[in-house]
This record gives sequence, structure tokens and C-alpha cells, in this order.
Amino acid sequence: MAHSDPDRVLYGYISGEAWNLAWSCINKPEEHAAAVEELRELAGDRVDLLAELAGTSIGVGESQLDQDVYRQVADLGLEAGAGAEQIEYWIGVAGIGPSLRGSLLAPECCGASRQRLRPAPARARSR
Repeated sequence: MAHSDPDRVLYGYISGEAWNLAWSCINKPEEHAAAVEELRELAGDRVDLLAELAGTSIGVGESQLDQDVYRQVADLGLEAGAGAEQIEYWIGVAGIGPSLRGSLLAPECCGASRQRLRPAPARARSR
């Protein structure tokens, strides 16, 4: 179902661009800073939408085979200025439990240090 709400439209642009940028610079660290700046310009002052992007990418990505790409998207959102106080909410919306949140969202990643998220611990899969 299509949304006409301007916030949802802008989020769609931000999210789509973040995914394109993540795929294009996942193995090219020299392009990462340019990707962050491009996403920051697109989002403008909408740190809330960047927080939604980062939080849902963290939450959903934990259960995906291509976790590294979800992590890259989350990193881009965080480094572009995601509102750190809102990320926890969006992680919850994406459906991971509170026991994983501490290991995925290091406090130094959400502040001015602009560090990347720590890799998730390897877990045995039972299927």
C-alpha cells in the first residue's frame, strides 16, 4: 500500500539510497565517508528518520544471512547523524529482544565518535 505522507516518502528515499550506498561501498572503505555525507545531505535535519533506518537495520539484520550489509546500512545511518535516543525504539520495532540490544548497539557508536557497530557474536544455528 502506497503512503502519501511526506515523512514516509522521504524515509523511502533515505532507505533506498542507504541500501544502494551500502552495497556500493561495503568492501571499499575509502568510499564510506562520501556515502555518509551523501546520506546526511539527503536526510537534512531528519535525524529521526536516520534513527529509524539504523534501528530497523540493526533489528532486522540480526536474523539475516547478509548481516554485513544490514550493518553497513546501520553504520551509514549512525554516522550520518541518527538520533541515538530513538534507535533503541526502532530496534524493538524491528523485533529483536533486549538481550541482544546491548551487544549490538555500543554506546560509543551512537555519539560523536562515529565508530562502527561491533560485529555480532557468532551463534550456532539449529535447523
